[in-house]
Amino acid sequence: MKLLTFLDDKEVKRIGQNIGKQVDVRIISATNSDLYLAVKEKRFREDLFYRLVVATIEMSPLRERREDIPLLINHFLSEFQSKYQRGVPGFTDFELTEYMKHNWPGNVRELRNAIEGIVVAGVSPLEKLDELIKRGNLIYGNGTTGLVGRLSTEGYNGQHLRTIP
Repeated sequence: MKLLTFLDDKEVKRIGQNIGKQVDVRIISATNSDLYLAVKEKRFREDLFYRLVVATIEMSPLRERREDIPLLINHFLSEFQSKYQRGVPGFTDFELTEYMKHNWPGNVRELRNAIEGIVVAGVSPLEKLDELIKRGNLIYGNGTTGLVGRLSTEGYNGQHLRTIP
């Protein structure tokens, strides 16, 4: 109830005080759930829903916006190279193609974390993608062999794997 009151009044009270203080805040929230459905099924409070839904921005998952992947990769590479003061070569066309094929069940966060892992650990993009695929197999149980296994059966034999200094 205190949250609902705060959202209505935009006022906070310190513990032990009776006088409130007006605050100018905006609440930004995100979810991958259908809140309209959750309200209808009584899994989300209707009164809270209508206080939060001022403006909505719906964004499709990354797997439906594959053309954004190269832009995001370049952005995250630049961000993490600067943050960690480490130079990492850009992705090859082949590596970009493989990253665009991945379904990204963790969406942009998964891609961001993968790029950070490449910069921090100094692994190649394909090694990192292979790790993600294998982890996904453990979580989702889809039984694929992972990227390195698939590439070797397609005749690549590791020729696209490279070491990053």
